Amino acid sequence: NTWILAWDAHAILHKPLELFNASMFFPHERTLAYSENLLGSAILVAPLNWWGKPVLAYNVVLFTSFLLSGVTVTLWVRAISGSLCAALTAGFIWAFAPVKFDHLAHLQLLTGQWIPFTLLAIARYFETGARRYAVAAGSLFGLQYLCGIYLGLMFLPFAVIYAGLLFVHRRATGHIPAAARVLRDGVV
Repeated sequence: NTWILAWDAHAILHKPLELFNASMFFPHERTLAYSENLLGSAILVAPLNWWGKPVLAYNVVLFTSFLLSGVTVTLWVRAISGSLCAALTAGFIWAFAPVKFDHLAHLQLLTGQWIPFTLLAIARYFETGARRYAVAAGSLFGLQYLCGIYLGLMFLPFAVIYAGLLFVHRRATGHIPAAARVLRDGVV
């Protein structure tokens, strides 16, 4: 993963259109597609890799994944529950779940900080009906997917179910845009 972060930074700077033609498994092409690309994380620490500090870049992503995961869950739970105690508890549990410590070498499984923000954007969309929240949810999901394909793929069905439940709940209370508008905004 340290090498992938460094490769991404190198490709972004020198040959962005050749990102997936990583220098591994020669003579095969597009070999980065065989693994996680970690692009969402690599962009954030690219300057560290450009300065020749790949291990530091990896460690920054590793440690900030814990911090950002806790903060984003805290913000999401606070927004949907209104309880600071519940939010802080949920944030702590998400940030320091024991399963995370079993995967310290799997950066793609630790960088789940965009999942709660995606859920918050989905919730805000169903509260307000504002298209900007649908766009934000899609963008945040895309960023999560770029940080780790595994988490992105595992999160997708949950996000769809979460949105469906919010749709049904808000529809039952009469506080939801028409189904056609929700589908249109979801596609956009």
